[in-house]
Amino acid sequence: MAEHLELEELMICALKRDFKSDQAQGFISRYFSVKDKLYNELLSWIRANEPMLSDHGPGHIDNVLNNAYQLLAKEAKSLADNDKNIAKYKGIDLYILCMSILFHDVGNFFQRKFHNQNIPNVLNDLFSQFFYGEFSRAKTHIVSAGRAHAGKNTEGGKDTLKYVSETEHCGGVEVQLRDIAAIVRLADELAEGPQRTCQYMSSKKKITPESEIYHRYASCTHIGIDAKNGRIILTYEIELNFDVNQNMSKADREKLKEFLEFIHERIFKLDQERKYCGFYCETLKSIKETQVSFNFLNQGLSVDFKREPLVLNDLTVPGDKAKNIIEGRDDLKIDCVINELANSLSSMSLQPKTSEKDDNCEDRSMQKSS
Repeated sequence: MAEHLELEELMICALKRDFKSDQAQGFISRYFSVKDKLYNELLSWIRANEPMLSDHGPGHIDNVLNNAYQLLAKEAKSLADNDKNIAKYKGIDLYILCMSILFHDVGNFFQRKFHNQNIPNVLNDLFSQFFYGEFSRAKTHIVSAGRAHAGKNTEGGKDTLKYVSETEHCGGVEVQLRDIAAIVRLADELAEGPQRTCQYMSSKKKITPESEIYHRYASCTHIGIDAKNGRIILTYEIELNFDVNQNMSKADREKLKEFLEFIHERIFKLDQERKYCGFYCETLKSIKETQVSFNFLNQGLSVDFKREPLVLNDLTVPGDKAKNIIEGRDDLKIDCVINELANSLSSMSLQPKTSEKDDNCEDRSMQKSS
């Protein structure tokens, strides 16, 4: 088997710390047997059933597992230092966390809509042999945490974490279930980026028009989790692909405006998720800031566009009105951004070719030396 991911290694260490050898090995063996079956027998079929979705296969699951590990940076240090008194989560918590991440998207096998509600169908149909005896209660917790990562609660509202029990038990050991559900949810929200799309499919127009904007968003999004410094770093590398020999057309402007509006919506959603999950999970509450930067390229070349990062934090001043994400940042208003990009692109088209610039530099150098 391939080398384990860091969160899985953390889980293994914690299980061996908290349980007798044979019991710990039981949890570990079941986890990797489940993962192997899931990756090899099911996840590839989700892409076949929902081909226009951004990736929900093994790569995405590994990405979410890695994100969860980064969110638990302080927890990892406590375990590495073998400080059992400081560590917040036990081996059973990390086991349920890893299992919940494995299964959080399996409902997409049936359909994207209500996919979080279809998790128990997959568990019962394909994985029931792994959840019996002392392991049977784990299935209930996996379903509960998985359902809370998206969709609506039982009353039709969007506050799904509210209805997850703060603590539960499994094998006679307390489980921090609401924390687990919040970590799954935020780790999944942060699992965005070029790895979730296929540039070749996009270039060959194989993506349906209604899905195209989601794939374009994934292709330009880069997320860094800096839990030790309490922040999420969000960077956009936006490829424009405009004709370098012409001014930005009205159609170009409209298409770019639509995409930037979509990006603003996604930034707002991500920052909402950060605050929401932090409300329910003390571990995530220490992440108090989302930092956003924008870079633009055209035909692979960097466009001259410089802005200070947009910083979204938890500071609320009494009496202030609710703000949108760019309030106070006129330099990031969409029309202002597009106008500056148009000017920069015009300047690029007027610049001489690199070889001509090099020749001129060489000529001036020779004149000085003579």
